[in-house]
Amino acid sequence: MIFRTLALLPLCAMLLAFSVDAEERRFDCTVVAVHDDASLGCRPPGADKALSVRLNAIELPAAQPWRQRARQALEGMLLGKPATIREQGRDARFRILGAAWVTPADCPACGHTLDAGLALLTIGLASWRDAPDSGQTPEARGQYQFAEEEARARKAGQWGPRDHAPRDGSRRT
Repeated sequence: MIFRTLALLPLCAMLLAFSVDAEERRFDCTVVAVHDDASLGCRPPGADKALSVRLNAIELPAAQPWRQRARQALEGMLLGKPATIREQGRDARFRILGAAWVTPADCPACGHTLDAGLALLTIGLASWRDAPDSGQTPEARGQYQFAEEEARARKAGQWGPRDHAPRDGSRRT
C-alpha cells in the first residue's frame, strides 16, 4: 500500500505543477497603449509600469488603410479597458506573447469572453501566423485558422477586392 501511494506522489506533484503553471500564465491588467505591431501596454493593478504584451499568432496588415483600421479596432476593443492576458511565452524582445481577453461591448455582463486577436481575424483585419512553437493550444490554433479562412471566403477587410479601399486611406471622389 505504501509503495502504491509513493508511486502516485510524482504524478500528484506533476499535476499540481501544471495547475500552478496555468494559473501563473493569466493576469489581469488595464490596457494603456495600443501599438501598430499588435502589441499593447498593459498595467496590472497596483503596478507603476505597464508590461509590454504582443498579441500572439496574428499579424496586422502591412498596407494602409487596413493597418490603420486594425489599430483602430484594437483601440476600440482594448484601450482603457480591463483585460485578462493569457500568457503563451516571450518573444525575442522579451515581450509577453499572449491573447488579450476583454468584455464584449454588446454584453457588459459577460466578463472577459472576447479574444481580441480572434476578433481581428474574424473581421479580416489580421492574418494568422501559423507557428507550431507559438504556445497556442491546438484548440486556439484551430479557431484562429478557421477565423482567417472564413474572413478570406467572405472577402472581409483586407481580403476584399483590391479596389475596395483606397491605398492611401483617403476618400475617393
